[in-house]
This record gives sequence, C-alpha cells and structure tokens, in this order.
Amino acid sequence: MTRPAGRGALFTRVVYPGSVTSERIGPRAVSRLVQQRANAAGFDGIPVTGHSLGAGHATTAAVNDALIDRIAAQTRYRDLGALLNRYIRPAKALAYTTSCDLGL
Repeated sequence: MTRPAGRGALFTRVVYPGSVTSERIGPRAVSRLVQQRANAAGFDGIPVTGHSLGAGHATTAAVNDALIDRIAAQTRYRDLGALLNRYIRPAKALAYTTSCDLGL
C-alpha cells in the first residue's frame, strides 16, 4: 500500500483490497485506531485520544523550549491563551518545582 503523494490527512481511508485513498476517515475511526494502537503498545485500559496525544505533544514541546508559535502551528491551536494556560504554563511550572530535586 502506498499513500497518495502530497499534503493531506494523516489518517485516510483504505478500501478493499488495500488501496489507499486521500479521503479522510472520520473522528470516531481515528479514535478507535489510536486506542487500538495504544492497547497494542501495552496501554490497556488507559484512555488515549487524539486530544491527549496533541496535549502531550504541546506539553513536551513547551518543556523543551519550543517557540509557542511553532507549537500552535503544529497542533493547530487557534487560541494561544488556551495553549499557554492549559499546557505550557503548567508544564513549565512542573519543570521548575522542588519535586525535581527529589527525583520526582
């Protein structure tokens, strides 16, 4: 199976007998796929969603000092306030707490 060339959706439809299309699959299908892959990786029973993956990406990028405009562009956050207040500030706060000195 080969993906169509060019820009497009990350998750696309595969039709029998294995032809890959450029047609997006729906959000529920993406959610099921992400959860199945998480379970296969040993995260059984732990809810993993597209949102949690995006939030983890934003948080990790912030901790590693990525620029906010790059994080927003990658994660497609339009509300920079939400990005800052929900992910980046809490992540930075955790990085500088005294818990770090305790090996936590």
